[in-house]
Amino acid sequence: MGKFAEEEVRHMKEVAHEAQAMDLLCNFKKRVHELEAEVANRRLTESKIFDSLASQTREFELTKIELEESKVEISLLHEEIESLLASSEQNRWRCDGSCSGKIALEKELGCLRFELGLAKANLAMIQERERFASSKAKALSDEINLVRNELQFATYAEEKSQKALDDLALALKEIAAEAYEAKEKLSASQLELEQVKDEAGQLKQMVRNAEARYQKLLNEAKKESELHRETAAERIKKAEEEKKLAQDEAATLAESLKAAERITRAAKREVYKLKGILKQAINEADAAKTAADLARDENIQLKDSKAEKEESVRVLTQENERLGINEVAAQEKVKKLKRLLSSSALKTEDREQEVEHYEDLHIKNTSSSVNLQQEQENLEAKIQDENLEMAKALEDTIFEINESPKSELHISKQVSHHRRASSFAFSDDTGTLETKDLSMSLSKSSSSLNTKDKEQEEELQVTKKLKLQQEQEDLKEKIQDKDPEKAETLERSIIESPKPEADPHTPEKVPHHRIDSSSSSSDDGGSPKTEDSVSDRSPIRRKRTLFRKVGDLIRRKSFHKTIH
Repeated sequence: MGKFAEEEVRHMKEVAHEAQAMDLLCNFKKRVHELEAEVANRRLTESKIFDSLASQTREFELTKIELEESKVEISLLHEEIESLLASSEQNRWRCDGSCSGKIALEKELGCLRFELGLAKANLAMIQERERFASSKAKALSDEINLVRNELQFATYAEEKSQKALDDLALALKEIAAEAYEAKEKLSASQLELEQVKDEAGQLKQMVRNAEARYQKLLNEAKKESELHRETAAERIKKAEEEKKLAQDEAATLAESLKAAERITRAAKREVYKLKGILKQAINEADAAKTAADLARDENIQLKDSKAEKEESVRVLTQENERLGINEVAAQEKVKKLKRLLSSSALKTEDREQEVEHYEDLHIKNTSSSVNLQQEQENLEAKIQDENLEMAKALEDTIFEINESPKSELHISKQVSHHRRASSFAFSDDTGTLETKDLSMSLSKSSSSLNTKDKEQEEELQVTKKLKLQQEQEDLKEKIQDKDPEKAETLERSIIESPKPEADPHTPEKVPHHRIDSSSSSSDDGGSPKTEDSVSDRSPIRRKRTLFRKVGDLIRRKSFHKTIH
């Protein structure tokens, strides 16, 4: 039934659309006839305008011809007037010559004046005609312009009407095509309507049959429902019991979920704490690495300065040897001179002066050798002070390196022995200086060799300890990556392990040794040496403070880990 109503509505819409199309077609036809009539009227007006334009152009051409003729006449009259004026002047000249021909001349003058008056009248007439012709020409030109404008407007209107006719023709074609399609649709819809009516009758019959069949099924279902009501009540009771059990299980599951959420929150908090600890450990490790890099750079700088100072010591020893050779040669010359003096006691005063001169040279050489020895001692004292300061700085570092006490004791003894030798060298007389200088040079060379060997041993020990500590850190990182519990136990064992006690043989008065060396150098005139030592100590003190800070950070880290 619904389909039939829809088809009827569609049919009504198509009929209304067809009626509207027919009305539009009639309106378009009327409009076409009106436009055709307007075009015919405009064509007639255009033909009239063309005729009037042709007549006006002819009149204009005639007026132009008359104007040209009047101009020619005016020019001829001007020529006649000029000829008359010339003849009158000639006649005046002649009148002066002959009085007998005055009467004839007067007659001629009267004739000429009459002709001149006629010519002036003709000229005035011609000028009036010319003015009239020019005014007429202007009027004709204005009319021609108006006609041209009307012609352009007419052509524009004709083109517009032609376009409108073309548009109307296209619209009529489209409307005709739409009307044809609407007719075809109408015929098709009529056929469909008949088919739908047939189908509706069949469906009504099928509905009747289905109603009868469903009524039978309904009666059977009622009987079956009465039978199943009793079983359904029992099933409902069982379902309620199962529902209660499921609710109890859901409550227990919710409680377990809440407990699991609490556990996960606690685990997340622990993870955040561990992340913060790891970040602190990474930062502290970076600081320790930077401190180790600074220590390495300082060690390299000290090695370079040691090499430079060794080179200067080598140069000084060579200079000392050369001065010793010069002293031996001078002694031999003195002996020769003494022999000459003993053999020839009666020599002149000149020989005595030469002897005095050689003795002065000898004294100068000995004083220069003493100055060189003092410079050498100052350099060695500087090297030893720097080595001792480096050892002290490494003792205060984060790695807690324990220096070997025997080497320090040996160094302090060697320094004191060196100071005693220098004091003895300055306290003796000038006669025994030569032998003591040789012994001092030998002792200095041996002590410099011993100090070099000991410095190399100390550097090797320091590098070994640094390598061991770096390996320990790598092991800690690996253990932390694999098993953090093992890493914590290992760190606790390292923290709880007792630190090595100081050896009783270690020298406790190394700063006093430094004071003694500085005082001895100041007594010898080495005041610049104290300034150099202060300038060398200032960066070492800064590095010491940096190492101590890094050590405090590592201790805090270990303490934090033990607490957790």
